[in-house]
Amino acid sequence: MANSKLDGAADEVRETLMAQFRRIARLHRKRARDRADKMESDAEAIRDLDRFDHMPDDLADVHALPNGSRPHPSTYFSREDLDDHESRFQNGGTRFMPRANLEKYGPAQADGTSFLMSSDEVDQMLIDTGGDQELMERALGLDPGGLDGDLVRVDVPNPFDHGIRMPTGNEKGANDHWLPGGTLPGGISEGVIDGGGLVRGVDYTVDDFVPGG
Repeated sequence: MANSKLDGAADEVRETLMAQFRRIARLHRKRARDRADKMESDAEAIRDLDRFDHMPDDLADVHALPNGSRPHPSTYFSREDLDDHESRFQNGGTRFMPRANLEKYGPAQADGTSFLMSSDEVDQMLIDTGGDQELMERALGLDPGGLDGDLVRVDVPNPFDHGIRMPTGNEKGANDHWLPGGTLPGGISEGVIDGGGLVRGVDYTVDDFVPGG
């Protein structure tokens, strides 16, 4: 009976992940179609849309690999897909983090990288959730209580100056919630920059952040 329950729980986790990978594939397919519409030549721009049909399985394979051995996103996304992802950060990148961590370590992880969300999408998420902590945690793919404590909002207005790109999943900050495809579980675009040399007041700004505040 115990093994049966464990197997059932594992199957549920796998199906939840596959649902997320299918959503990511649909998101990138839609973006490719949007690019085609803008080009007014979908024969050229979406000739390979069928590749998205296989993407959920590809993403699952990447996700299953341990941190440090995952392939570069260019092996399972086109250059156009990667450029489109980076364009989500044209108006800046944002992260929320504990004030104490920022003051002690700065905005970057031990490997010098720093995860950011699209500032535009974060601002829209704040509007959509009304700042409700529980709704925000769901949108950001955080565990309940993930936004507890003394937090700050860190904004990087020019992430292109610091190499904004789709994460590989090999970064120090890629935790168990990381998903291949450059999105958080809730769909917000996620990128990574080289943040080790960022200067406060020059490369990034810091504001107090209180959910619902």
